[in-house]
Amino acid sequence: MGHFWQFVLQIIGVKKRKAIFNQMKDEGHSPNIYHYSSLLNAYASGGNYQKAEELVQDMKSSGLVPNKVMLTTQLKVYVRGRLFEKSRDLLVELDTLGFAKDEMPYCLLMDGLAKVGRIDEARSVFNEMKGKCVKPGGYSYSIMISSFCRGGLFEEAKELAAEFEAKCDKYDVAICNAILCAYCRAGEMESVMRTMRKMDELAISPDYNTFHILIKFFCKEKLYMLAYQTMEDMHRKGHQPAEEHARNYCTAHAYQKPSI
Repeated sequence: MGHFWQFVLQIIGVKKRKAIFNQMKDEGHSPNIYHYSSLLNAYASGGNYQKAEELVQDMKSSGLVPNKVMLTTQLKVYVRGRLFEKSRDLLVELDTLGFAKDEMPYCLLMDGLAKVGRIDEARSVFNEMKGKCVKPGGYSYSIMISSFCRGGLFEEAKELAAEFEAKCDKYDVAICNAILCAYCRAGEMESVMRTMRKMDELAISPDYNTFHILIKFFCKEKLYMLAYQTMEDMHRKGHQPAEEHARNYCTAHAYQKPSI
């Protein structure tokens, strides 16, 4: 019966999850850690920290001990609710319990801080993570590089992009986009082209953001031929241009020399 309720709780919305969770308890079934985790995930999606705290307290009262997944999900709830002091306290608890040995908990807090413009605090968490010998990966680097770009800190973004390239070897489209953004904002053409070659070598397919970054950069540098070719490639990949891309396309097309 427990597996049935676990499956049901995973496929329905938060209100129905709560109702069925209560029904399960009323019928004498004792929720396990997975049932609590499923409902907590629903609260995390909406950033409902009060309900999340009540649920975790209820779980503790039942004799269950929160595991790494539960506490990390609770951290996500706090971050989405912009409760950064609670987030910091919970991150300390995760670290004390030995549940912060990878970058994910730190990334949740860094990302939340960066998205509200608290870049210095995000940087502090990033440095704290490295100071604890937690190896940063593409996720943490992409968060910080992107936040530096948004904050106009282009030199710092470029330096961090170069640091990632020197220390890490696992790439995906998210970190490649962050690196491209850093080098494009810093006007580093050679580094931009090197990153594009790296994506080709690793068979990393560009996404909409990749094209957006490159087209904007090529037009800014008045490299209209490259902008035109990138826009054409974007169309071939099935991506629809935004209004800004359309304007860039018209500009690039105007400079495209007709074939002889």
